[in-house]
Amino acid sequence: MPWIHYELRDIDKLTELYSIRIPEVLKIQVDRLSSPWRKRLNDAILITMAKVVADANFDPHLHLTSSLHKD
Repeated sequence: MPWIHYELRDIDKLTELYSIRIPEVLKIQVDRLSSPWRKRLNDAILITMAKVVADANFDPHLHLTSSLHKD
């Protein structure tokens, strides 16, 4: 399922704040977004962060070799 259609119903409560640096011109445009578009932006940011963390922890050997799975 593409992330754009993913709904974040079952995630943990959002308790932490994280800042990112963006160009002023982008900040101005983000500030002009309607509420539904802001929600879409926030969801996309959360999912992108989760994907990067998952990619950083990905070990291809777990999926490409059976030597690690011998009993």
